Amino acid sequence: VIDAGNNDTKIAMHGGLGREGVFNVAQGPGLNDDGTYKPINTGPTYMQTVTFDSQGPVVEALLAYSQSADSTRPYHRDQTKRYSAKDWIRLPFSKAEINNKAVGNPIQLRE
Repeated sequence: VIDAGNNDTKIAMHGGLGREGVFNVAQGPGLNDDGTYKPINTGPTYMQTVTFDSQGPVVEALLAYSQSADSTRPYHRDQTKRYSAKDWIRLPFSKAEINNKAVGNPIQLRE
């Protein structure tokens, strides 16, 4: 992936073809003349895993293409860099974890 907000720096993306049985299917249009891969144009946007430890569920997630398409914003390619580094984000699961991570006041929804 090209980081336009950082002098067109290339961010390595991992993945493979679906027929290979990989978790994160990602592919681009092929190779450049110098043998490097062209930017990925097909791949995951959001991934989440749930595993279990002695405390219960462990939920981790990644947003492969970040929150902002605007290359001048601080959130442009932030998640993409985490994806490249396989730096998964631990999501809160228990009531205590959720309360600890809460931003703002709770909103109660009703039908």
